[in-house]
Amino acid sequence: PDLRKDYQYAVPDGRIGFVASDPVRCEVYFLDRDVKMVDKRLTKMRKVSSALVSSVMAGLLVWIVISLWSSASVPAQSSSNAKRVVVLYWYDKDYPWNVMFDQSFQAALRSTGSAPVEYYAEYLETNRFPGEKLSQLLHDYLRQKYSDRKIDAVVATSDVSLDFLLKYRNDLFPTAPIVFVATKRPTPDSLTRDPGMTGFISINAYKKTLDLALRLHPDTEQVFIISGTLEHDKRIESLARAELQGFESRLRINYVTDVLPDELIAEMKDLPKHSLILYVWQQSQSPGGRVIESMETLGSIAQSAKVPIYRLSTTSYVGGGVVGGYINTAEANGTKVAEIVRQIVSGTAARDIPIEDAPTVPEFDWRQLQQLGISERQLPAGSIIRFKEVTFWGQYKGRIVTVLAIIALQFILIASLLFERNRKKRATRKLTESEQRFAKAFKANPQPMSLTTLYEGRFLDVNDSFLRMSGYARAEVVGYTSNELGIYENPEVRAKLLVEPLLLSQDVRDFEFKFRTKSGAFRTLLSSAELLELGREKCILLASADITERKQSERSLAELTGRLLRTQDEERRNIARELHDVTAQNIGVIMLNLAQLEKGTFAADKQTKEKLSESLTLGEQSLKDIRTLSYVLHPPLLDQAGLVIALQWLAKGFSERSGIKVHFSESGNVDQRMPPEVEYAFYRVVQECLTNIRRHTNSETAEIKLTRACHEVCLSVRDQGKGHKLNVPPNGNDVETVGVGIPGMRYRLNQLGGELLVDSDLNGTTVTATVPVKQVIYDSTTVS
Repeated sequence: PDLRKDYQYAVPDGRIGFVASDPVRCEVYFLDRDVKMVDKRLTKMRKVSSALVSSVMAGLLVWIVISLWSSASVPAQSSSNAKRVVVLYWYDKDYPWNVMFDQSFQAALRSTGSAPVEYYAEYLETNRFPGEKLSQLLHDYLRQKYSDRKIDAVVATSDVSLDFLLKYRNDLFPTAPIVFVATKRPTPDSLTRDPGMTGFISINAYKKTLDLALRLHPDTEQVFIISGTLEHDKRIESLARAELQGFESRLRINYVTDVLPDELIAEMKDLPKHSLILYVWQQSQSPGGRVIESMETLGSIAQSAKVPIYRLSTTSYVGGGVVGGYINTAEANGTKVAEIVRQIVSGTAARDIPIEDAPTVPEFDWRQLQQLGISERQLPAGSIIRFKEVTFWGQYKGRIVTVLAIIALQFILIASLLFERNRKKRATRKLTESEQRFAKAFKANPQPMSLTTLYEGRFLDVNDSFLRMSGYARAEVVGYTSNELGIYENPEVRAKLLVEPLLLSQDVRDFEFKFRTKSGAFRTLLSSAELLELGREKCILLASADITERKQSERSLAELTGRLLRTQDEERRNIARELHDVTAQNIGVIMLNLAQLEKGTFAADKQTKEKLSESLTLGEQSLKDIRTLSYVLHPPLLDQAGLVIALQWLAKGFSERSGIKVHFSESGNVDQRMPPEVEYAFYRVVQECLTNIRRHTNSETAEIKLTRACHEVCLSVRDQGKGHKLNVPPNGNDVETVGVGIPGMRYRLNQLGGELLVDSDLNGTTVTATVPVKQVIYDSTTVS
């Protein structure tokens, strides 16, 4: 009768069998009419089994004593360089999950790295021997077994294993880091305690699995999450609640935790429509003390439940009535743990390896998908589908498609043969016409054109425009290379401008280079090149435009612009000086005279006194405006104290006048001045930007940043306004909708070899000015 409680199954010929889960496995078959006889046999076998167990346990104790004595008396034979790793499993050695984890773990250890690793496996077997007594015995056994061996890493494959190691860590493996596979994250104190620990979290796909189930069953109203452990600590339910908080507003979530199997089966049998079951893990204990495993409970639920069941675990239960779900397999876990162990034994600290979620894969039962009407196209990419029935089309699809493809190909070939001769004739005629048109266009093109080999640069042909521009005769060019003629400034120029870019993109557009003519003079060409193949040899077709005169005009324009800007700056300085030294002084004298009149007898009547007072007010305002205008035209503070202080005063004054809060910051080369023309250019950029912010953006704030390095200065002005609608022409020299200020700033910076960039969107505008500065010219602290 005790044996009958374990596993019962039907035999094809109508007999009933019982398999015992004792250490000695027994299997008995009997007919229904021979129950009394079988009971006698079972009693006899139970006595034999007890005797065998006693003998086995006695032999095991003798073996342990001999092993301990041998390990204490015989030196270790392993290599002193080998690293030692102990893996502590939860269940016994034959448990399928442990077998698969062990195989993948050892395989990964052997395949990664070259340092030898000694591997030891230990088993808690709490499913067979629950209770604190076994835990204490195993503690004593492990302490004696590994007392003379240094362990470099310890692996816990479950929460139970991890709890055991944390409880006895100081006694068993005080110097070994722990690598864990657990359902909950250890406490911060455990993670930071020397020698450290790391690992990854399994049963981590609550959200992904529920998302998937709701996508496949969009009318779901309730979800029942089943979980339970022998400790009744609700740790799995806590993890689920934390991860599924966002779903509570969409549907009702019911947590069914630590319910006895019979009650659980009855409850799941009568679930309402539009419900789902998310089965995580359910482990319980029978009244007789036998552990009822999760798979056994799931099988009973699947037989009676009328709603879809989805699975979330470290073990694939697909095939037991489960539709599917995200699982993390023992093989993947073993490989991942081996990688972490390799890092630790190679010198990486455990606390420096981040704790991650275990890898998961979606897995489904094809039979359940068919029953629920779920198409494979609805499943996530990379899904594993088990128990799929192979149809005739599915089994021979490749062959059928191949035969049909061959028939279609034969038909196409037969049809194409009928037109092949005419097609070749038409293609030959069109090719000849195309070559003639190309030759005419090549020779008559007013732009210089050449055809050269790719790597050697040997000229195959040139047109008349090329000859006129270069000064060569055709016989002096065709057949020679560009290096022999010395066309480029140096041999590296051609490789950099033509060969390397063409090998990457097949064509190069609008690049400039200097062409040395026969006389030795250089011409500036704007060219485009295309890679083509002639007679199985790669060639370059180069078309150019002579822009020498245009470049000279641009340089002349740049010089003229520079002189104009300098003249403008000088005139601003003169006007500012005149306003400050002459006009402002005259207004001051006028105000002084008016003040004396106001105090005299001339202002005795009320009307005259009011007019004088009004005139003084207007004079004071005019004097203030003239001084402000003088400062805006050319701030003397910029010459005396430098750009940083001038920008600080500009930002402060602008904030007071406009009400826009301006923040200024600087970094790099503190207390050092830049060349005056650079400081003046940056000052004008900031001045123009602040004016644009006040007029166009409606921004309440502005930010100015000045960053200085050894060879470059960068200034940026940022606002939080509505942004500019920029319309930048192809030449990039204008911004139409913001007036002439930005082009003026760009011309000014170009004179200094710098550039101006404007980035504007709905979140604001950023103007960035960059100027290369080779050196600072003096220290600002020396300026009085």
